Amino acid sequence: MLKFIRKFQLVILAVGGSLLMVVFLLEPVLTSFQKSQANRTVARLADGSKVSLMEFERARVELELARRVAPAVFLPKQQQGLGLTADAGQNDEHVYHWLLLASMAEKAGLVGGAEDGRALIDLELRVELAEAVQGLGFQVQQGVLTPEEAMSELNRYETARRAQIEWEVAVVAASTRGATEDDLWRALAKFTGAYRLMRLYVTTPAFSPAGA
Repeated sequence: MLKFIRKFQLVILAVGGSLLMVVFLLEPVLTSFQKSQANRTVARLADGSKVSLMEFERARVELELARRVAPAVFLPKQQQGLGLTADAGQNDEHVYHWLLLASMAEKAGLVGGAEDGRALIDLELRVELAEAVQGLGFQVQQGVLTPEEAMSELNRYETARRAQIEWEVAVVAASTRGATEDDLWRALAKFTGAYRLMRLYVTTPAFSPAGA
């Protein structure tokens, strides 16, 4: 084997060098191909604006982040949710649904900054605490807890849950290349904007043809 390598050493070096040169020359081509794929149009909105593959995947990530931080947004509208489907991040049709909803909220000027994203914590806690109150109320009725103990338990739960949600965002930010916690809160702000859009739609007066 060693004799073979020594005998054809120059040939092996020439072939190996050629392969390295080919890889070196192909690298920018492959990189540009990946970029062009990311910019590929996968949908068009009603106003004619394009949705790229990169934007589509970003919307999928936003849905998955909301699932970890504020699952209440996936509840039905009657239960303070946005009516998004629970498996929205895994289903392409539901990602398109979220893209449309987020786009409408942004174009209406209803999406704020990082603080708007943090407002989702209060929404999530309202939903969770409402369920906790029912359970604690039952224990008070049964004499297991006093009203004061129930209130103390509720306060402890709220404090711990708020810290857990903030920790979730910190963990995702630490594991996402080039993303800060504020970046993630700004992404979540789109959900707060979608709530504003929904409230505006519900409260907008609807006139009959004669009234209009």
